[in-house]
Amino acid sequence: MQTKICRTIVDEYFRRKGFRRRLRASLLSPYWNDLIATMRSRGYSRHVIYATIHHALWFSEFAAEMGVVTASCLTDKLVVSYHETRPQHPRMAKESRRYLKLLMDILREHGVMPPVTKVLPPAPRILTEYLRFLVDHRGIGDRTTECHRVHVETFLQSLGSADAAFLAGLDPPTISRFITTRASVLCRSERKLMCAALRIFLRFLQLKGILKQDLITAVTVIPSFKLDRLPRGIVWEDIQKILAVVDRSTVVGRRNYALLLVLATYGIRSGQICTLRLEDIDWRHDNIRVRAAKGGRTTVLPLQPTVGEALVDYLRHGRPSWPFREVFLRIRAPMGPLRGNLTNIIKPYARKAGVAPPSFGPHSWRHACATRMLAHGQTLKTIRDVLGHRTIETTFIYTKVDVGLLRQAALEWPETLS
Repeated sequence: MQTKICRTIVDEYFRRKGFRRRLRASLLSPYWNDLIATMRSRGYSRHVIYATIHHALWFSEFAAEMGVVTASCLTDKLVVSYHETRPQHPRMAKESRRYLKLLMDILREHGVMPPVTKVLPPAPRILTEYLRFLVDHRGIGDRTTECHRVHVETFLQSLGSADAAFLAGLDPPTISRFITTRASVLCRSERKLMCAALRIFLRFLQLKGILKQDLITAVTVIPSFKLDRLPRGIVWEDIQKILAVVDRSTVVGRRNYALLLVLATYGIRSGQICTLRLEDIDWRHDNIRVRAAKGGRTTVLPLQPTVGEALVDYLRHGRPSWPFREVFLRIRAPMGPLRGNLTNIIKPYARKAGVAPPSFGPHSWRHACATRMLAHGQTLKTIRDVLGHRTIETTFIYTKVDVGLLRQAALEWPETLS
């Protein structure tokens, strides 16, 4: 950060000479210019900048009273002490914590303060060796390795010891009890991953000579069948109701309407919507490119007129003019590409429309898109191409929701003679 305070930018926000004198005398004096410039670049309002600087000054004066000389010595514990020694109204205390968190984050980003490091307890030696085995001998990626670590670490914690001599006494009832207890709090996919992790871990213990008997068969097989459930999709009529209640006269409404229309028309995943870029829309050839996700395929889809009109309305009259290439941006500071769960966008409109779908998540819209395409006579291959599935087997689940075709496939009920 700069070490010389720029009076012009400070004077723009603070006109009182006495307050500016306090700013220059504080331990944060070398950093006010960069603090304001950083908040400006991220789209924070004048009010937020003004309030943040005020709270930062009060905090820095408190830190000086506590013997802190430089900003690099500021800590989160000092922030807690600051709020404990200066009681405030609950609403004011909440705002103060938010402003000071913003201050500390910016100071860390600029290297003034050291980054926050999580102190984790040392992992058992056998767990460390197992994770190295997964990477070196099984070629498992980082994300899958982390999933294995969680399940195996939980298993070792349930045993109470990770010592090799203790693990040598493992028996099938102990393994079965852990699986039964753990499976009750996991979803179906996590149960399968837990069992797979335990099987590999037990095989690893056997290869190291810790286990003398084969305990892999003690890992219970949890039944899981493909296509055993129906997709939890919202019905198309409810999607129309939700789109109808979006107020397109506001900036937020224009963005959300375009986003929801893209979601409903193409059934793409929430992550693909957030990473959709301006160059992915080919206005000359009327198509839109959807980037691959979850190992799928990048697809090029026709740009529907209604979707194109909604995107144009948002890009011209709603999208902030910030140097980001993503189509959908945050409306409030800190500015940047849209991130996070789109459920928070869908749920308020669904409640306003009086709609109660089985799930408010964007994936239910993906199911609705596929179901509607199937009802309009589209082939499974077409649906697979639109959704970006790697194999057509993944798309087979939607054949279970076409009641018309299922009726044709059903056998006639045999008549009985009375």
